[in-house]
Amino acid sequence: MPVNSMVIENGNSIRIEGGTQAGGNLFHSFQEFSLTAGQEAFFNNALEVENIISRVTGGTISNIDGLLRANGSANLFLLNPAGIVFGPNAQLNIGGSFLATSADSFILGEGLEYSATNPIAPPLLTVNVPTGLQFGANPGAIANQSQAMSNMPLPALASATPTPANVGLEVLPGRTLALIGGDVFLENGNLTASQGEIQLGSVASPGTVSFIPTATGLAFGYEGIARGNANGNANGNANFGNIELSGLATVDASGLGGGAIQLRGGDVTLREGASLIAATLGNQDGRTIDIQADRLRLQDRALISTIAFGDGAGADVRIRARDSVELAASGFQDLVNIQISAVVASIQPSDLESGLVVASQGNGNAGTLTIDTEQLTMSNGFLISTAAAGSGDGGNVVARASESIEIIGSTLGTGTLRGSTGNAGDAIAQTQRLVLRDGGFINVSTFAAGAAGNLVVNASESVEMLGTPVGAVSPTGLFANSIFDTGSGGNIQVNTKRLTITDGAQIGNQSGALLGTGLVPLGGLGGNIVVNASESVELARPSPDGLFNGGIINITYSRFPAGDLTVSTRNLIVREGASISNSTVSTGRSGTMTITASDSLILTGAGTTNRLGAVTNSPSGLTSSSGLAEFPNLEATGAGGDLRINAGELIVRDGAQIAVNSLGSGDAGSLEIVADGLQLDGGILSAATVSGAGGNMTVRLQEDLQLRRGSSITTNAGNTDGGNIAINVENLAALENSDITANAEQGRGGRVSINARGIFGTAFREAPTPDSDITATSDLGAQFSGTVEINTPEVDTNAGLVELDEEVVDVSKLISQNFCSAGAGSEFTVTGRGGLPPSPNEVLNPDTVLDDLRPVSINTSQAEMGSDRTLTPVETNSGDRSLTPEETNSGDRSLTPEETNSGDRSLTPMETNSGDRSSSPEETNSGDRSSSPVETEFGKSPAFKQTIVEAQGWIVDADGAVVLVANPPETNPQSPWLPLPACQ
Repeated sequence: MPVNSMVIENGNSIRIEGGTQAGGNLFHSFQEFSLTAGQEAFFNNALEVENIISRVTGGTISNIDGLLRANGSANLFLLNPAGIVFGPNAQLNIGGSFLATSADSFILGEGLEYSATNPIAPPLLTVNVPTGLQFGANPGAIANQSQAMSNMPLPALASATPTPANVGLEVLPGRTLALIGGDVFLENGNLTASQGEIQLGSVASPGTVSFIPTATGLAFGYEGIARGNANGNANGNANFGNIELSGLATVDASGLGGGAIQLRGGDVTLREGASLIAATLGNQDGRTIDIQADRLRLQDRALISTIAFGDGAGADVRIRARDSVELAASGFQDLVNIQISAVVASIQPSDLESGLVVASQGNGNAGTLTIDTEQLTMSNGFLISTAAAGSGDGGNVVARASESIEIIGSTLGTGTLRGSTGNAGDAIAQTQRLVLRDGGFINVSTFAAGAAGNLVVNASESVEMLGTPVGAVSPTGLFANSIFDTGSGGNIQVNTKRLTITDGAQIGNQSGALLGTGLVPLGGLGGNIVVNASESVELARPSPDGLFNGGIINITYSRFPAGDLTVSTRNLIVREGASISNSTVSTGRSGTMTITASDSLILTGAGTTNRLGAVTNSPSGLTSSSGLAEFPNLEATGAGGDLRINAGELIVRDGAQIAVNSLGSGDAGSLEIVADGLQLDGGILSAATVSGAGGNMTVRLQEDLQLRRGSSITTNAGNTDGGNIAINVENLAALENSDITANAEQGRGGRVSINARGIFGTAFREAPTPDSDITATSDLGAQFSGTVEINTPEVDTNAGLVELDEEVVDVSKLISQNFCSAGAGSEFTVTGRGGLPPSPNEVLNPDTVLDDLRPVSINTSQAEMGSDRTLTPVETNSGDRSLTPEETNSGDRSLTPEETNSGDRSLTPMETNSGDRSSSPEETNSGDRSSSPVETEFGKSPAFKQTIVEAQGWIVDADGAVVLVANPPETNPQSPWLPLPACQ
């Protein structure tokens, strides 16, 4: 270097003089650079120096456990490719920003570098600020263990923040503190830059990290880091190393205006109580905590916190992790304790020692939390909160995971805490697959006068809510409640293909609450619930301890009405005690419930609940009611809501129910069902009421309504008039004491109107019987009975009949009188699907093949005929070859005399053609050509035409010739060659 650095030691004080100055830059170069505990390295720079740029060239790690000090406001940059370790006593006392790096060199611009691995000084050291850091293949690690106490006054309101007094490495407010190297470790070491910036970067491959001065120090960019993957693909992801904070390590950028924290690495881990904190204490807005990594892990009571304590808005938190974000706390019971503390108003966001907290505890609004990754997992009691605890609003939460979000025994929530006046933020979860289980939930509820947030779930494949553990104070699920004050509840919307809710998990929206200590009748206007599941919704079972129903639940315990509830899907199954309900147990009105299941809706079975010590049978079902059977001591005066169902096939069985009941003085709602068909098998449709106005029921089906095994359709009433029932179906069948009733105890019976083509197994009756009944009676007497109208249209019995084209055939006329006369017995059998063939006297089908029936010539010189008219052997000819007697002319194979030809009837032994009629003995050809002539000789008599006689068989004479015969004598010594066939 033109001017070398000079190191002057005086006890524990080391003064550094000299160096080469170029404009505002002062360059130092050291063979080694380390400080032991109690030592001080004082860079005695001129006040006009802006940047002290130092390099260590000897290849050994710098161990710094003392104080680094400089004059004025100069920035101090320390570069050692071998690595840098800051010990427990390491401390900074500089007026500018501080950068410690294990890069190979500083990039000075104009192609110049100030290198520690190639320490030859450039010909001209630049007067410009360095523009970047050049990293080699294996940069050294940077570790910080500093627990040094601050040598600066604490900022205002610091006592309200989790900022520790042992600040570790610290720069002045508004400055930058940066550690950028290979792996970066904070091992119980702290970094503090009040209202400034803290930058941690880990680089694992050659490349350039750019930086430029900013109003608050320095900004860094990692676009120049080499890209690659395990296969050497240069188009892969940039290669970054590990950043790990452990052992209560703290990175703190809190201040009057919150500072910024940036982490850029491959694997980023916070564990053992480590924390990132950027609280806003004054009237200036906070900035950002920005984490970019391949994988982010928060474990063992780790904390990321940006709380707005003053008038300024809180800092945002942005997490971008290419592969995964894993958030785990120290146990589910810690989360339970936090929930209980929130209910009894004894906790503030600043009390939280772990989690991801982006909250407002003053007048300023909380920041926004954004997570982008492939897989997001929360477990073991981890808490994400953007709550409002003051007059400012809570923050929004946006969680996007391209593959999955799993929340296991943990909470992601916005909400407002008791005593606050701000509104809660919104929560958005966007993924392929969302899983909530074992007490995990997403919550946007309000416990104060401010409104709850809205909750939106977009899961392209599925949403699964599975199980609520024993000991949980709230069920697994999604919630936008309003409790303890008048703030309105939020809206919940779920969009997915498949929704599954089991074992006490819920989608819930309630005004007021029923807690373990009793009823809380305070709450605001209830929010709405909308579920869109393009394929299916399946709900099953209460929680194992019976404390929580499983299902989708809107309910009000307060004077405000519950919200509306809408479910749309193709297939909906509710079983084993789960339910979809919209109810009131107070003065507020129940909301309207709309259920659409285009293919099928199945309700089946029941479960058991145990609320406030009362064990209750809980049927599966759809309910929109005033009052609930499981809370008999809570009298409801608010009206029940209406329930509208549009379904394909609707099945209610084994104790399940669809109900719009009123169990108190509130009016019952109306029930409307539109479906293809409805089966009640031990199932119930009910619009019953105790003392409020009776509910009405309308059932419109394209097909049939079936009731069996004690099923019922009822609008019965206690101290009021019965409701009305209108049924329009194709057919109605009611069996096994299944009833349709609109009865009343102390009022008039209702009206039952049924329109059906047919009604089977039931009828109108004046009073209930053990059979299946249709009634509209009153206990006050017959004069107070209602009306029953049953309309079955007249059926025209001649409609649809077709006049036959043919008369019935007399079978006896079709039997030949000489048919098989030589056989021992005869029978006539017609088989097949088309009935009898046409009569022989009718015109032949034009498609029938005709045989050649031309006369046969006789030649007396060829054969002799005896007086018994027995014919000499006849040779048949089909084509160009001679056929044996067994061979026929239909197809390519020989038929035995028993075998018949194609057609619907049996042929005699002489029938060998493929037509529809019998051939004469001489007729053996099929097709349009003539049979070969047959000639016979009878003495010298002239030729004559032979009369055709029906052949009844053949015999073989002494010469072995086959002879066709009419009625062969039974005494003929020559037995037939083949037995006679039985006619069939």
